[in-house]
Amino acid sequence: MRSARSHRAVAAVTAAGLLALAGPVWPAAAEPPTASNPAGPESGSGGKPQPQGRPPEGDPLRGIPPLQPKAGPPANEKPKPDLKYTKKKNCVQTLDASARKVERKPWGQIALNFEDAWRFTKGAGVRVAVIDTGVNRHPRLGNRVEAGGDYVVEKEDGLTDCEGHGTAVAGIIAADDKDPSVGFAGVAPEATIVTYRQADPSYEGEENGAKRNAGNVETMARAIVHAVDSAKVKVINISESACEPPGPGAYYPRLHAAVRYAIEHDVVVVAAAGNTNENKGCKQNEPYGQINSLPSPAWFDDEVLTVGAVQEDGSAANFSVAGPWVDVAGPGTEITTLDPARNGTGLANKLANERNELTSIQGTSFAAPYVAGVVALVRARYPHLNAKQVIHRIEKTSQHPAGQGGWNPMIGWGMVDPVAAVTAVLPEEQGVAAPPVGKARLELPPYQEKNWTPMIVALGGAGGGVALLGITLFVVNTMARVRARQQPPTPPARS
Repeated sequence: MRSARSHRAVAAVTAAGLLALAGPVWPAAAEPPTASNPAGPESGSGGKPQPQGRPPEGDPLRGIPPLQPKAGPPANEKPKPDLKYTKKKNCVQTLDASARKVERKPWGQIALNFEDAWRFTKGAGVRVAVIDTGVNRHPRLGNRVEAGGDYVVEKEDGLTDCEGHGTAVAGIIAADDKDPSVGFAGVAPEATIVTYRQADPSYEGEENGAKRNAGNVETMARAIVHAVDSAKVKVINISESACEPPGPGAYYPRLHAAVRYAIEHDVVVVAAAGNTNENKGCKQNEPYGQINSLPSPAWFDDEVLTVGAVQEDGSAANFSVAGPWVDVAGPGTEITTLDPARNGTGLANKLANERNELTSIQGTSFAAPYVAGVVALVRARYPHLNAKQVIHRIEKTSQHPAGQGGWNPMIGWGMVDPVAAVTAVLPEEQGVAAPPVGKARLELPPYQEKNWTPMIVALGGAGGGVALLGITLFVVNTMARVRARQQPPTPPARS
C-alpha cells in the first residue's frame, strides 16, 4: 500500500469530501463551499415546529429567513461545469485484501429488514438520481447505472467518481442482492441509478481571485431541475449540505425553488440532515432550543424528506445535525457498501485517512440513501401515490420514538421501516378521514372535603373506653386481693 500522500485508499471504501458530503469521516461530504459561492399536511410535517417566517424576539428560531423563494428554479440546461476545474489530488483506490475484509452483513441492513419487503417489490422501474461526486461502474450495479451529467469536468457524463462518495451512496440504494460473501445488498436492488457529478473536492477552480472546490448550491439546483425534466426520475438523493448560521446569507432561493419544482413535478427529494463540523462552522442545534446552523437543502422541510442518522444501539448519532426540519432517520454508522474505487469489484467498510489509519464509514450521507431506497420501494409498490403522499407514508410508517408526539429533532419520526412502508394500510390514502383526536378526559366524582369531627369523637370515645376498662380491671383485681387476705388459710388435709 502506497503512502497516503500518493493516493487516498479505501478499505473496501474511500475518503471523500463534497460541498460537505454528509459524512463526517468522508472529509467534507454534505456542505458545499457557500460563503464564496452564493447561489444563488401532505408532506407529513405533523406537529413539528416549523421554521417558517421570522419568529418573535426570544424565539429559538429567530433569525431564520422566510422560506419563500422569489426567484424561480434554474432553466433546464445541459450539464456543464460552472468554472474550469483542475484536478488537485489523486482518486481513491482500493486497499489490499487484508485491510478490507468484510465479515458480516451490515447492522443497518439487519435492522431495517428490507429483504422482507422484497416479497412485494425490489424497486424495478424506479429511477433514482444520485446528485453527488459521480458514480463509478461496479459489477453489483450492472447496467442499472445511467449517465445524468457532469458539472465538474467538460465532456464527461457523471460516470466518473474520483472521490468515491457517490458510488458508496449508490451502492446503499441499489446494489444487487447477489453478494456471495456476507449478503450485502442495496435497499432497492432493481432500481436504476442516474448519476450526476455535481461536486468533487478532488478538483478546484478559481473564482474572483479565490480558489474553491468544485460544486456549489447553484450547480446543485441545476442538477435537480435536469434530473426532473430530462432524466425523468422519481427520487433524488442529495447527500450534501451547505451549512450556514441563521441569517439572510443562509438562504439559497434558487436551490429552494429547485427542490420545490421537484416535488411539484412528483419527484421526492431525499436530503441528508448534514453533519456537525465545528471547523467549518456547522454547529449542532440545541434540541428544542437554539438554532445555530441551517443545512441546505435539508431545512426546506415541506419540499424535502430530511434524514438524520441512527447508530447501532438505536440512538441518534451525535454528529447528525438536529432541527425542526428532520423527518426520519436511517443507519449512519459502521457502514458497508460497494468498493467505490474505479474498477472496484468488492465491498467497503473502512477508509484510510491522511495518516493511513483505517476508520469506519459514517455520516448522514449514508443514512439518506437507505431512506431513498425505501422511497424507491414505495414508488414501485404504489405508483398512484404522488410525491407528498409518498413522504407521508414513509413518515407515518417509521419507528416513532418515545416522547411527545412520536417525533424528536434528532431522528424525526424515527428510523424508517421498509416492510411497513410497503404493506401498511393508511385510511387517509383510501379517502377515509380519521376522526379527530380529542383531549382525553377522565371524569371523577367531585372531591368531598373531609369532616374530621366524627373521627375525632370516635377516637376520643374509644380512648376513654380503653381507660375505663383499665380502671375497672384494676379495681376488680384489687378487690379480689383484699378478699383473699380476709379469708382464713385453708387447713391442711387430715391424715
